[in-house]
Amino acid sequence: MSPLALVNALSQVLKAVAEIKSGASEIDLAAVEVSAEARRIAESLTGAETASVVLGNVAQRHPAYGQLLSLAQEISRLSGARFGILAEAANSVGAELVGALPKNGDNAAAMIAKPKKAYFLLNAEVEFDSYNPQAAVAAMKQAATVIALTAYQGQGLLDYADVLLPIAPFSETAGSFVNMEGKLQTFNGVVKPLGETRPAWKVLRVLGNMLNLSGFEQNSAEEVRAEFGDFASRLNNALSKVAANPAAGSGIVRVGEVPMYQADAICRRAPSLQATNEAKGAATAHAHSSLLAKLGVAAGSTALLKQGEGEARVRIEADDSLPADVVRVAAAHASTLALGGMFDAIEIKQG
Repeated sequence: MSPLALVNALSQVLKAVAEIKSGASEIDLAAVEVSAEARRIAESLTGAETASVVLGNVAQRHPAYGQLLSLAQEISRLSGARFGILAEAANSVGAELVGALPKNGDNAAAMIAKPKKAYFLLNAEVEFDSYNPQAAVAAMKQAATVIALTAYQGQGLLDYADVLLPIAPFSETAGSFVNMEGKLQTFNGVVKPLGETRPAWKVLRVLGNMLNLSGFEQNSAEEVRAEFGDFASRLNNALSKVAANPAAGSGIVRVGEVPMYQADAICRRAPSLQATNEAKGAATAHAHSSLLAKLGVAAGSTALLKQGEGEARVRIEADDSLPADVVRVAAAHASTLALGGMFDAIEIKQG
């Protein structure tokens, strides 16, 4: 299914579930027309002895994630199915529990859409780690100051950052992860940090001290962890109702999933992982054979992909399991960094 149709598809399922269960939703579904397929899905959910509604990475990266999350929760509530989210990264749950979220300011997307005078990056290479690397790099380059806490001297960082503060990767420091069931898992560094690098939390603590800020008095990872408190009571995926726009868009759109071994700076730099078949095939784009035929692009050839002002030339293959109006092309990959949003419109022609 095209990313442009996901909100409409879930809206259809929700309306069908509401009709079957004679339930009501605060989300306005008056303009939604239920397809036969959506009704079959609804009947399967409501008729099952046990059922689950789970959102994964595509949903979490989608520009309309708030709508998808709200719709999925309503489907779960009315159908009686369990609801869950497959965490995008190893410590997504932990990051949210400790409050790594915007309070009164912009979120990351808004910081890129409305460029700032200064950026402070933590373990982020924006050309790899952003929804829209084209826009993210442009925002960095227009800023007066970019300061990056990083374990690697990446070429992108050298291009747009003014200051690189070396920090240790997770393997060289103590820390913790919170898994999807809310279990706290602690670990210790396996080797000492290289040279004069320090764990990120220590660098942040020193910066906080220099700026005379409160809350930066910790002397050990254990002291940092002790401030988590009882987080079990805060494990909740609930979201206040978000108005859904069920209108389905049209046009050729990109499906930009992040390949397994491009997910973070360590994986991207691991020769052993990049030598695997999964990594070698990550640069190949895929589209339905009917789309390739329509556009005069030969399967197995090089295609020119364009989003905004950026373009990339990649090998393209036919995959008839895909919708007829999408191009599946990797994000967070060196061959596609010049492209735009992961689920935005894309142009394709013989390259």
